[in-house]
Amino acid sequence: MEASTMKNDKKAGQKDPGRDKLSLGGATRKNLIVIDDDQGMRLLLSEVFGSLGYTVSGFSDAVGALKTVAVAEKDYDAIICDLNMPRISGLSFLSMLKKMGSTVPLILITAFGTGKIEREAKSLGAFAYLSKPFQLSELSELVRQATEKKETHD
Repeated sequence: MEASTMKNDKKAGQKDPGRDKLSLGGATRKNLIVIDDDQGMRLLLSEVFGSLGYTVSGFSDAVGALKTVAVAEKDYDAIICDLNMPRISGLSFLSMLKKMGSTVPLILITAFGTGKIEREAKSLGAFAYLSKPFQLSELSELVRQATEKKETHD
């Protein structure tokens, strides 16, 4: 496994404290956004997907991610988003993305899932819905499928 570094990304000279970027050397990679207010989960997913060859931008809430997708949607191949977060829930984030016309596939993850929430997520256009705890291999396969779907739509 290659060495990795965590750093805060800067845009126009400003730090976005809600965002951390994992950058690994190598070839062109698929770009993911991971949104989770749990720093441990966010960093775990960043490390796992970074080691699988993805470039991962992590956000502690959906506000920063929404701004990023609004200006650079074509730069991202898939989004992994937690359901329960402060400020904007995963379902609200998904709804906002769809209203913007975004085609980035979103995988919603949650520890508090119900059948009703899953149906709502799918009706809003979620690519997939996954209840915690989940197997990383299962999430990895969903991300692979999502990035392939995005490729066929670009």
